[in-house]
Amino acid sequence: MLTVAERVASGGTSMSAISSLPNELLGEIFRFAAFSQSVANVRQLQSRKTWLSLTYVCSHWRHISLGDPCLWSNVVLDIDSLGWGKEFLARARGAMVNVVVRGKRASHSRRVIVPTLQLLETARIISAYLSKIQSLHICLSRGYDVNYLLESLIPETDPLALASLSVEVSHDVSPDHLVTLPSAIRNAASLRSLHLDCLFFDWTSMVSNGLVHLSLQRQDRLCAPSMETFLHVLRNCPRLETLSLIEAGPLYDSDHAIHDSVPLPQLRRLTMKNWSTDLKYVLRCLVFPPSTKVTLTYTGSGEKYSDVQDIFPPICTSLLEKAFRARRANLRLLGTDHVTGRLEIYCDDDTSTSNADYGLSITICSMYAVCLLEPLVSFLSRHTECLTVHQPLSSSPRWLDHLRKYAELTSLATDADPEKLVSVLEQTDEDMKLICPKLTTVKFAGKYHKLSQERMQHVLGYLESRGCSGKSHPSSVDKVC
Repeated sequence: MLTVAERVASGGTSMSAISSLPNELLGEIFRFAAFSQSVANVRQLQSRKTWLSLTYVCSHWRHISLGDPCLWSNVVLDIDSLGWGKEFLARARGAMVNVVVRGKRASHSRRVIVPTLQLLETARIISAYLSKIQSLHICLSRGYDVNYLLESLIPETDPLALASLSVEVSHDVSPDHLVTLPSAIRNAASLRSLHLDCLFFDWTSMVSNGLVHLSLQRQDRLCAPSMETFLHVLRNCPRLETLSLIEAGPLYDSDHAIHDSVPLPQLRRLTMKNWSTDLKYVLRCLVFPPSTKVTLTYTGSGEKYSDVQDIFPPICTSLLEKAFRARRANLRLLGTDHVTGRLEIYCDDDTSTSNADYGLSITICSMYAVCLLEPLVSFLSRHTECLTVHQPLSSSPRWLDHLRKYAELTSLATDADPEKLVSVLEQTDEDMKLICPKLTTVKFAGKYHKLSQERMQHVLGYLESRGCSGKSHPSSVDKVC
């Protein structure tokens, strides 16, 4: 179907085979072409390469496309040119629609003031279809314009069908006008997803009931909610499945006020990025299942790190438990100075999932991140079966000394000096048995693989003495028992 849809969208001349398809299948192809293209503004719609061009290839195709309300369900209300959006809404003929409202294009250095009459006209159009709009995405440059648009919406007698609301304020620089959600939207029983990307938001107007997906981004620290307010929102969303806080959320309270934890039993994904003190301040109050996918980014180059508790504080019980259960760990040190200092930590309690699907992903942005590698290797030793450690600037890292703790280790990948690694693996425990007794796979990578033939034979010989057989590659050496 993808090949057929691409041919349809490109307007090619070899259409005879497609034209002979049944009307129902042609409709499916048209919808596939339409929903595979993300159209953000009217200018993109006017391009000949968009799916819209298929509607006027011939009268037969036009009849099929105009007879399918679902085909017109993704509506762009470009404030500069509302005619296209109104035409889409008319062709949707009462079907449920997704609406995107976009203001005038602006450079990154200035805001664009939308004329009041255009905002009123846009609000009038939206109001007439509120009972059919299931998704509303508003992208304007000023919080004032967003508020004016939202306050101008006049719901009809039918209840709102709005399930998803996204508000993006691109150029606000002053808290003069906090983005405020009107009561009609705030109390909509159907609302399940809320995304706010704005510096200034009025938390007294926050949706506090029934959310399943909550995303907050780019919050000015002066408008941050109190922990009590934030936790109140979460307590009223017991079915929350995804929570994203990107440079947003409560700020660290130096008064050390005690707050009760909030259970989120259905949380599937947690994404957070903030200064480490603020991030951990929120984490300590969240209780989520071990199966939750967690992605954290600790920012603030001046933050000092020296111990694993700086990443997994004991008070953050859910995070600590998730890290402790890891059977697969990937540690990557990508820099050590105040600009490039970066440590990436990937952990999972399932060794069968793909590398791109770790259950726990943590990024430490700090010049002190290098201090965490050794305590992390020590901390993760209890259950880990697959370990990957990349520390490019060190041929004999101290973390190698902690390999004796890895009783379950079966696979190891590293860019450490192969000879140094072999010298560590030759060690024995208190019972005079080799450390890492279950180790079956070793992979060397990085500049230290460039050993002479004689020295490489020594490495290979030792691994073979452990019951391993392998082969040498230009960029790595793999040993598999």
